[in-house]
Amino acid sequence: MEPSELLSHLHDIQAPPAPSWWPPAPGWWLVMLGSLVLALLTPRLWRQQRGYWQRRRRIRALDALNQRQDLDDAQFTAAVSRLLKYAALSHYQRTEVAALYGKNWLEFLDAQLEGQEFSQGCGQVLASAPYQAQAQVDRAALSHLARRWLQQQG
Repeated sequence: MEPSELLSHLHDIQAPPAPSWWPPAPGWWLVMLGSLVLALLTPRLWRQQRGYWQRRRRIRALDALNQRQDLDDAQFTAAVSRLLKYAALSHYQRTEVAALYGKNWLEFLDAQLEGQEFSQGCGQVLASAPYQAQAQVDRAALSHLARRWLQQQG
């Protein structure tokens, strides 16, 4: 057979069919699974991180209060109480926390720590010291107690 005859028996090259879009390749399954997990976890991680940021910001505010020498004991105690109230309002229902003062406020704070440091210990000055002209407050103990309470929130 002659080469021209052999060439006449050849057919054109046929391209394979285009790959179908379903089912996707294993790599795409992994991408979809990763996207789903990320979409489900992102809101939860964001809430946790936001709570962490808020807690750190409040603890820094407490540290700033400790550094202020211009505050007398009554002002310092009132500022600590305000800081704790703001933290409680952001973490608990407003109707549950907003109207609390005095002994009820201290009992609420104690309930979060599961102790009686606020109503029986050094924290009881939160209910009385802001209203006294010359209050005597153990700032270090009150700051430590407030820090413990703030760290437990969120």
